[in-house]
Amino acid sequence: MKMRRSDITVTVLCLSLLIAVLAGRGALAEEPLRASGVVQAEEVRIASEFQGAVRQVPAQPGGQVAQGQVLLVLDSQMLQAGLQQAEAAVQTAQAELARVRARPRAEEVAIQRAEVTVARAEMDGAETAWQRALLALREPQQLDEQILTAQTEVALAAQSVNLAAAKHEQARSEADAAAWGSTERRALEFEVQAAEATLAAARADERAAQLALQHLQAMRTKPLALQAAANSAEGAYRVAVAALAVEQARLDDLQAGATAEELAAAEAGLRQAQAQRKLAQARLDRLTLRAPTNGTVVALMVSAGETALPGVTLVTMADLGEVFLTVYVPASRLGEVRLGQGADVTVDSFPSRSFEGQVVHIAAEAQYTPRNVATQEERVNTVYGVKIRLPNPEGLLKPGMAGDAVLR
Repeated sequence: MKMRRSDITVTVLCLSLLIAVLAGRGALAEEPLRASGVVQAEEVRIASEFQGAVRQVPAQPGGQVAQGQVLLVLDSQMLQAGLQQAEAAVQTAQAELARVRARPRAEEVAIQRAEVTVARAEMDGAETAWQRALLALREPQQLDEQILTAQTEVALAAQSVNLAAAKHEQARSEADAAAWGSTERRALEFEVQAAEATLAAARADERAAQLALQHLQAMRTKPLALQAAANSAEGAYRVAVAALAVEQARLDDLQAGATAEELAAAEAGLRQAQAQRKLAQARLDRLTLRAPTNGTVVALMVSAGETALPGVTLVTMADLGEVFLTVYVPASRLGEVRLGQGADVTVDSFPSRSFEGQVVHIAAEAQYTPRNVATQEERVNTVYGVKIRLPNPEGLLKPGMAGDAVLR
């Protein structure tokens, strides 16, 4: 069957139109994916654990720093005092350990032996007093003899008082007779004072003798007092015996030297003090803030003389050897993006230069286009964030630069 010329013409036109449509679709499919974003860097924010005054600021914004380099030096009087206290505690613990290891020392043994001698003498004196009290209880005539002796002592004390009073009166009379303000008058006044002191001492002796006599007489008239005195003397003796036993035990322990438990306790005390000193030194060292890695100082928030608060960012660093450009891809074209995909990036600061990058992250959730990236019409679209890694060995790319990416 033959086709008419008009039918052939229509067929050719349809085929031409179909080819044109298909060609247009191919051209659209080959259009590269373009997206914009802002250059970012992995930032490290450095803060102090402790409050302190800023003493030195070696770091400067924009400066390159190496790992371990000093950025800031703070000062804290509280931490300085803590280290000093820890040092003193270590010295005390060392001295205690040396003392325990050196036991027994000759001077300590000699002192303790003297304590034992004194305790034994007190025990002997208490025993003698107890025996006398028992003797007075059993033989009252002994108490009579003591009363006679006490009466004699009272009489002698009274005579001493009379004699001292007479000497005082004579010294007072001679001083009053001397010219006022003269050297002789001053010398006699000193004699008067000496006489007064002698008279006071004689009167005190007299009162003591009288009290002793009254005590003996009370014991003679009241036999129960003799029994009470004997009981009291016995109690004092028992106490003295116990005190001697305690002092003797201390001497024996000292001569035996330090026990294993005492030595272990002293060593443990030294280790604990050393650990506290190490901790105090570590805290003080952390007042010197150092760079945790190689990078660039992006921001410096304090100056010398200011006070740094704990937990507040003082220095912001970034490693500019590798930066990232986060772009936003419409949901309709997300299928054209894959991990590891290459990208060519340009920035306004270097319009004639292209930087090669690689897609390293694709967001799992959609969001609206950020306002600083697209036009108002595009901001109503949902997009996915795509992170492109950009090697930056020359450090030309800086955080905050606007960049345009073409995904290959």
